[in-house]
Order: sequence, then C-alpha cells, then structure tokens
Amino acid sequence: MINLDRNFLRSKGEVPPSSEALTHAALYQSRSSIRVVVRVHSHAIRSAHKHRLPTTKDDVRYGTPEMAYG
Repeated sequence: MINLDRNFLRSKGEVPPSSEALTHAALYQSRSSIRVVVRVHSHAIRSAHKHRLPTTKDDVRYGTPEMAYG
C-alpha cells in the first residue's frame, strides 16, 4: 500500500525501504509494462540520458512525494 500525499509506503521484511521506494512503487502502479526502475546517482550518466529517458526533475528532493508524482 502506498499513499503519495502522506509519503507512506507499507513494507515487509527486516530492512526498511529506501527513501526512493515510494517513487518506485508509484512507477510500478502507473504502468503494468514497467518491470524495472534503474536509479542512477552519476551526474555524467544522468546528463547523457536526460533527454532520452525519463528522469527526475533537477529541483526535486529525493524521498519526497514530489519525486513520486514526478
């Protein structure tokens, strides 16, 4: 269960989800064809693919509902 407005994600297991797990869950729910979400923290790689692949806006902070709505 996810709630983007409340920045809430119910998870199971011993390890808590990452701050970006809500964004991943939102993407998986948005389209059944999505099978993987790749997270890149390399500025060079992100810049090279920015206009060819979907990317997060530059001014959005990690782990926020804005990132999940992105």
